Amino acid sequence: MKCALVGNQNSGKSLLFNDLTGLNQKVGNWAGVTIERKEGIIKGTDIEIVDLPGIYSLSPYTSEEEVSRKFIIEEKPDLIINIIDSTSIERSLYLTTQLLELGIDVVIVLNMEDILKKRGYKLDIKQLENYLHTSCYSISALKNTGIKELVNAIKNKEYKENSNLNIFNSDIEEYIKRVELCLPSEIKERRFSAIKLLENDVRYNSLKEQLINNSSTIEVTNNYLARVKCDTLNCRSGAGTNYPVVRQIHKGTVITIVATNGDWLQAKMGYWVHKNYMEYIRKV
Repeated sequence: MKCALVGNQNSGKSLLFNDLTGLNQKVGNWAGVTIERKEGIIKGTDIEIVDLPGIYSLSPYTSEEEVSRKFIIEEKPDLIINIIDSTSIERSLYLTTQLLELGIDVVIVLNMEDILKKRGYKLDIKQLENYLHTSCYSISALKNTGIKELVNAIKNKEYKENSNLNIFNSDIEEYIKRVELCLPSEIKERRFSAIKLLENDVRYNSLKEQLINNSSTIEVTNNYLARVKCDTLNCRSGAGTNYPVVRQIHKGTVITIVATNGDWLQAKMGYWVHKNYMEYIRKV
């Protein structure tokens, strides 16, 4: 069994990889680039795990995103371990929804939930599982808590299978199904490929031209793809900012908790100062 560890930068991914593998790991470079490649064996198992570069999307704008996407699509791991920063769940879920479109089993690892609680919030993990139709596990990679439970779930395959989450509205889902029907039979990631065509992903230009040249159906004409692209990107854009599905999940799973002592207020004030300082830095 081979697993791919996927997540945003600064999500605690490297810490989790070390927690899972200990010293059972080797480091090299990905072929053709100077990006570090780490792989190892999960402790107490014979399960291989590859630590993919930190990314925010499967639409490759950086060499790291290109490496991660190529590995997932071409080498087809048995399981994707998607680590999420619980304090920034809205940004993290943009990548998560893309991973769930691939048809590969995905488990969600919620890191730093203890920090989220200090800020006065908590996650409704069961509700998050209901939204995403997959299994979620809470850990602290820094404190090495929740790791044993995660390993046992992976080892015993106690996680939910990917049910191909449909995240778009009914009109766009209908567009996706129409394009899927036009795809060549050898394409395995049919839903993912159809969405990328509708999003006008440059990596799928050759496939688009092939479909346009070999088919007379309206679903693969330039005019059709251009019209649907606008609707699809409106749901995707903004990495959560203008992404209605992610906003809905965030609203339904992040719960404000009542302060029980002064620690919560102190943490809340510290977060407010940090947030405003970062906004000031960005403006400068």
